[in-house]
Amino acid sequence: MGTDAILSTGSPLKTKVLSSPIGPITIIGKDNVITGILLGRRIDTNGETIPILEKAEELISHYLDGEKVDFRGISILLPEHLKAFFRSVMEIPYGEAVSYKEIAKRNGIHPRTAGLYLSKNPVPIIVPCHRVIKKDGTIGGFSAGIEWKKFLLRIEGITNIG
Repeated sequence: MGTDAILSTGSPLKTKVLSSPIGPITIIGKDNVITGILLGRRIDTNGETIPILEKAEELISHYLDGEKVDFRGISILLPEHLKAFFRSVMEIPYGEAVSYKEIAKRNGIHPRTAGLYLSKNPVPIIVPCHRVIKKDGTIGGFSAGIEWKKFLLRIEGITNIG
């Protein structure tokens, strides 16, 4: 889901911006749901906040500090046709990586299709698409850029990626 789609969801959106060692993280939400997370982008709304943003900020801050975090208590907005796929990605354990081929097999799709779906992840970190790598052990792509993917993998102690 692109930035325009995340930002044009109807009702007024609120944002919360966190700092990380490699750039800002913007959490976007409305009502009681997280609609997007933008890595490396800072988007400020009117400064108002909502409880779901506060909770997401707290959990993501703990994650950035290297803590294993359970994001299941956070309501997220996922594209309807990709919900089952993204739920399977959420089952990849913290500190582990799987190949595009493996996640594709779990979902009955082609590995390139899995890569395409991962590129549409509106809520990276919560849906840990960074844990999907190439079958040869190299890093593969990432919508926010390879440095973000490496950063997130390092947080989880995954450092043996080519």
